[in-house]
Amino acid sequence: MTANHLRVAVTGANGYVGSSIASFIRQQGADVIEFNRRGSSTINETVIPFQLGSTLESETFNGIDVLIHCAYDFAPIRWADLKHINVDGSLLLLDAAHQAGTRIIFISTISAFDGCKSLYGQAKLAVERIVQGWDNSYVVRPGLVYESGNPRGIVGTLSNLLSISPMVPLINFGRQPLYPCYCSDLAQLVYKLCTYSRQIKESITAASGRPISLKTLLQKMARAKHRRVVFIPIPSGIILFALKIFEAVGGKSRLRSDSLLSILNTNPAPNFSSLLELEMTFQEFDL
Repeated sequence: MTANHLRVAVTGANGYVGSSIASFIRQQGADVIEFNRRGSSTINETVIPFQLGSTLESETFNGIDVLIHCAYDFAPIRWADLKHINVDGSLLLLDAAHQAGTRIIFISTISAFDGCKSLYGQAKLAVERIVQGWDNSYVVRPGLVYESGNPRGIVGTLSNLLSISPMVPLINFGRQPLYPCYCSDLAQLVYKLCTYSRQIKESITAASGRPISLKTLLQKMARAKHRRVVFIPIPSGIILFALKIFEAVGGKSRLRSDSLLSILNTNPAPNFSSLLELEMTFQEFDL
């Protein structure tokens, strides 16, 4: 199947990762159908109103070759609510696509692994275990997603922190290993999977095999911004406790406690063997 005849549905196409993937796939000449809550798009393409938890009939996927599921609702903080929306809701969507014979590419996270502590990782892992039992389906685990220029996501949050103050809290001395995932590399990988001819049952780690510590990452970002910073070591428990209290009373911050938990408890042994099979490489962290 050529790109000119490929019809790809993308959930979360208004989000950071989803928008980057959708944009890249359009550039290759494929048709992109957005599944989003707004029911509208800034581009002249098909949009299907959708939100996690809603039921879709398998007929919705008639004529759609690939579903790339990026959508995730970060609003719930309790596991029961989070599971209902992000696990059960995702499985409703993915099962409809599976019944229609549509290829599935599930965007998970490197934070999903046996023994992970973050709710985000646990939710993604629960969906992974179902999807991996289906033929014509792939699970992709991006690492720390970033881009050059105007960074977004967690890297964007850290960048803003560096701009605000020269005094930067360094959690647990910043020794945590992070596996960088350049956004463009991720989009290329996902596009390749849209027409890949072989089944890959294990999760595909989408990241550079050379980790970077949190402290080194912050130092690189500070140099890129021409900022001189002073690191203040702080135990992780203090920040986690403060963020959870803030969230419990309805506060919203760009750095969520669960995201911080993902950074503090990284996958101790990510598997990069699938990247070798796919002949894909990911850049080391460089702004």
